[in-house]
Amino acid sequence: MRMANIHERILCSLADLSDGDARTALNALELAIDAVPVDKDGVLHLSLLARAHA
Repeated sequence: MRMANIHERILCSLADLSDGDARTALNALELAIDAVPVDKDGVLHLSLLARAHA
């Protein structure tokens, strides 16, 4: 199991972009989580700035 810290704006953006389709939102979230490395404690931090810190 991986731990993730997801910024509220990310969740709101996913909800808006998915237009109410839960499968679309979950697929987009999965892609985002797979694209961001975890920190030294094994926690993934997903925010609008995540790619700038990678």
